[in-house]
Amino acid sequence: VMKKAVAYLLPFMEEEKARRAAERAAQGLAVEETKGKGVVVMSTVKGDVHDIGKNIVGVVLGCNNYTIIDTGVMCNSADILKACAEHKADILGCSGLITPSLDEMVTVAKEMERAGLKIPLL
Repeated sequence: VMKKAVAYLLPFMEEEKARRAAERAAQGLAVEETKGKGVVVMSTVKGDVHDIGKNIVGVVLGCNNYTIIDTGVMCNSADILKACAEHKADILGCSGLITPSLDEMVTVAKEMERAGLKIPLL
């Protein structure tokens, strides 16, 4: 439901950005692309499909000008780290609800360390 609501609102938000850019251009001001506060890669770790918490956090961060890269559910550590590198992530958020998810989160943290990825892990 949340994803459908955001998908519905995106065209309106893009239209508003375009309108503001046109206004700035008409005033002779520079039209800058918004870079936001940073890029957050969010993943539900391997072995878990529960993503409502991740989705809520993603929406809140997105509304606060962070770029959210959602890799989905059941993501292994290699795919998570690949997404971090590909999108030049500033923060990695891992999600899971069931107890075995904790073990996978430890694996992600160890792989981050092994790869020399020095970004905050939430």
